[in-house]
Amino acid sequence: MSDPVNKRMIYSITAGLLVLCLLVVWQLYRSRFGELLVATRDAEERVRFLGHDPANIKLVAYVTAAVMASIGGALFVPIAGIISPKEIGAAASIFMIAGAAFGGRATLFGPVLGALLLGFGRSSLSERWENGWIYALALMFVVVTLLAPEGVASVPRRVVERLRSWRGTPGHTAAKEARP
Repeated sequence: MSDPVNKRMIYSITAGLLVLCLLVVWQLYRSRFGELLVATRDAEERVRFLGHDPANIKLVAYVTAAVMASIGGALFVPIAGIISPKEIGAAASIFMIAGAAFGGRATLFGPVLGALLLGFGRSSLSERWENGWIYALALMFVVVTLLAPEGVASVPRRVVERLRSWRGTPGHTAAKEARP
């Protein structure tokens, strides 16, 4: 497993399966089932009154997520090299939740972006600052939470909106001035 060719192959397989899982979830989100999931999240009683069983909808979503999580768990072992009880503790779960919040939990690609950024920050900062890297990540998390409450994935959209509001849309001011 320490051979660089094998490491690249494992990372390529993992990246490919991540993209595949994202495409499956994206397609599910755009389908009728995705509409039912959003409706169940927002108004479970209304879904029940429309004749759908929210328990079955949640069960399918849970099983789909469990299958994808098991694929990720199976791929984590060859990447990490060894699994110990420390790797399965609460800290790893909190780190994953922080990644989802950091990236933006309301978007599809936000949690992936957040996990990648936090993982990169964790590995690069821990190499340079062995005992204090967690403080830098905490500071980064607080700054992102204050400046972009919807996560890092919302930053490009917010920048475009801000630029449009500063420039104004063409003809927008002329239309306002033309009104009596």
